[in-house]
Amino acid sequence: MSPVVFLGPSLSLSEACRCLAGADYRPPVTQGDVYRAVRAGARLLVLIDGEFDQVPAVWHKEILWALDQGCTVLGAASMGALRAAELCAFGMIGVGAIFAAYRDRRLRDDDEVAVAYARVGGRYLPLSEAMVNIRATLRRARRAGCIGPRTRRIVASAAKSLFYPRRDYPAALELAASCGASAEELTRFAAWWPRHKLDLKRRDALAVLRQARRLLANPPGPSAPNFVFHRTTAWQHLMATAEAESPAEPALELRVQAVLDELWLQPQLCLAAHRSAAARPAGDPAQPHLLAWLRQAGAYTALRDRALHKQRGLLAQGWDDRGEGDEELEAEALLDWLLHHPDAASEKPAFLALARARWREFLRALIREQLWQKIHLAGNDRQIAATQDVGRMPGS
Repeated sequence: MSPVVFLGPSLSLSEACRCLAGADYRPPVTQGDVYRAVRAGARLLVLIDGEFDQVPAVWHKEILWALDQGCTVLGAASMGALRAAELCAFGMIGVGAIFAAYRDRRLRDDDEVAVAYARVGGRYLPLSEAMVNIRATLRRARRAGCIGPRTRRIVASAAKSLFYPRRDYPAALELAASCGASAEELTRFAAWWPRHKLDLKRRDALAVLRQARRLLANPPGPSAPNFVFHRTTAWQHLMATAEAESPAEPALELRVQAVLDELWLQPQLCLAAHRSAAARPAGDPAQPHLLAWLRQAGAYTALRDRALHKQRGLLAQGWDDRGEGDEELEAEALLDWLLHHPDAASEKPAFLALARARWREFLRALIREQLWQKIHLAGNDRQIAATQDVGRMPGS
């Protein structure tokens, strides 16, 4: 099984895929995600980013449970560095300078790595600056002679006093000016930092992905945990909650292409996903990039569930699930619907160009949908017909 990587604003998905291709990239980790990943078969987990403000953060105990199950768990950069520093004595592997600073107690506060971000499509755009990055940049500026020690201390103190969603260089400099920092040095630093700032979180995120790549090339042998895992009442509650929140695992093996076929029924989503994949390095397969983008965009689960219902329904009716071999299908009607769909109107030329470039794949997706519509209209399976609204065609 592919390594599972929990990634958000610390590193772009495109950079991550270039460093560790084929991984199962998922949004920032929250409570229960590690448990569900291991239950689904993951053996190597990489924790980089995690949620903590509006949802429960990933729990130490579920990481300990993963280690007890024989999984390798790496952490770096952000939430991953915090948990690795707390659990490295129990077998979690920390990577990078931020992890080492927390482990050695040179850093203590969680807010040193916290940032606010916006989720746009499959991207996580930072809206503030991590304190660890500001500290590193100030050290670099001091060594470069851009600022003196006093100004460095005042700017660092000003940045630290800001609530993390409002923490950035302009806000820190404005506050530092009111605290008596040298106006001349602040002016120099304001012109200097945009081209010379350091991003420790990005650096450590790349480092942990390289470490995961090395482990995949040379898997470690089995090792027994150095602790006894106790199944407490709180742990039983987490398991029950995580199981209730996770979708049932399909008994039928779902083909990856069946999920990607669903994309053609959502033109704007389809275009965004393929544009993301087009930026991948030459020679890299498209499928892992498309799947990673869909997971980051939060669209994968709905597409997967609909594809699974469709795949089961087609096989139950004795049709070739791949949508091949029926000469009388009216794919033209579906094509006409797609091109008049409001979702496609704004980018019809681009969508048509993509469809022409991948015509066989596009046509197969339409044929499978036509078959699926026959099942609905015939009313052969009411349970299968109760699919989600994602990508529905008229009459479904």
